[in-house]
Order: sequence, then structure tokens, then C-alpha cells
Amino acid sequence: MEGSGSDGGADPGPAAAPSGEGEGCEGLWELPVECCERRPVCGRCSRPQKVCLCPFLPVHPLKVSTCLYIIQHPAEESRVLRTVPLLAACLPPDKCKILVGRRFNEDRYPELATVCRNPNTLILYPGAEATNLEEVAVMSSSPSVMIIIDGTWSQAKDIFYKNSLFRLPKQVQLKPSISSQYVIRTQPTNTCLSTLECAAVALSILEKNKSIQEMLTTFVCGKVPLSVSSSRIALPIGPWKQ
Repeated sequence: MEGSGSDGGADPGPAAAPSGEGEGCEGLWELPVECCERRPVCGRCSRPQKVCLCPFLPVHPLKVSTCLYIIQHPAEESRVLRTVPLLAACLPPDKCKILVGRRFNEDRYPELATVCRNPNTLILYPGAEATNLEEVAVMSSSPSVMIIIDGTWSQAKDIFYKNSLFRLPKQVQLKPSISSQYVIRTQPTNTCLSTLECAAVALSILEKNKSIQEMLTTFVCGKVPLSVSSSRIALPIGPWKQ
């Protein structure tokens, strides 16, 4: 078995205590090892229960016609204090779908491939070929599908350029004049937005409803008690980082 370090011989049994440690260490090797227990986590916002953000989230899921596909880098999935669970908690389950991975092909993700070929699908990724989202929203009246990559700039760049499916949808970006309102943690620049903020701005534009942005970002804009919005929170920066 990989990692066993065995050459097929007999089990050597438990390792003996290191020699030369002195009689003062006798018995220490037999002491029970205490397991570290994780704090209880809220099932909705994925925050520790003592600093749950659910009281600041919308009571009911927001009614939107746009469907979000969040392509999440695996490194973000392991972060306890990430923004995507907060976003998912605010939207109907069928309007916020999360796919975790680095590589996405048609064979393994046929639904995603169909979505990418849909003419109403947009992918949020800045660049020379991207169109401002406001311009696209003005010309379109039908419900849209928005793909957002959740990860650091380098992670998002890797996912975008190494998956041909993501080159099929129309590429859009947010105006660089939009500044982050995320005051819990200092951003590299004020044009760096968290994944949650990007989704909130995009939805407010596509749904033509400015109140959506405020409803989705209240809890990252310094409008919650300091005991909840701990300065230790670290939200991921999305591919819109300049």
C-alpha cells in the first residue's frame, strides 16, 4: 500500500520510545492524544455558529432570473471563511450552482458544456476581449447565465485559459470604476472585489435591480457588529483582480 513504508515483511509493531531520553519521560509515550475538535459550523452560511452571519442575510432567497455557475478552485473550497457559501445562502438552489475543480471537459461535465454553448451565457473575466457587462445587459432582455470563477488571480487565469469550454461564452467584465466596499480586510487595491461582490454587482446589472447589490453585500460592508465581522476574516479575491 502506498505510503505504508512496508517491504512485505512482518509488522514491526509499535515504535519504541527513543533511547537516551532519561527516566523522566517514562510513561509519556502512553498518554492519550487529545483530538482537536472543530467549532460547530452553521449549515447555511458555513461560518462558526458563534459568529454566524445568517441574521444579516436575506430571510428568503432573492428572486432572480439569472442563473450563476460558480467555478471554484479546489483551494477555495477548503477555506472555512469563504464568500461562495454566503452567496449560495442568498439565492435559490437552482440559481446558484457550484462546480469545484481545475479542469472541465464535455465528457465529465455535459451540463456545463451545454451551458457554455448557450448564446445567453456570459463569463465574467476581464481582458482586452471582454465587453462591459452594462452594455450587454442593455441589449439583452432574456434571462442570462453567468459563469464566475472563484479563486485568486493566478488560479482563475489557469482555469480560464486551460479549459476550452470557458472560451465559448461571451466574455464580460465589470467597469474598473467599481470599488470594493469590503472593509473587513484590506484589499490589494480598491478595484479588487470579492467573489460575492462581483456576483452582487453582476446580478444587480442583469436583473436591473440596484437593491440586489446592497442586499447581498451588507455583511461585508461594515454594517454588521464588529463581534461578527472579525478582522481575521479573509474572503477570496476573484479573477477581476487588476
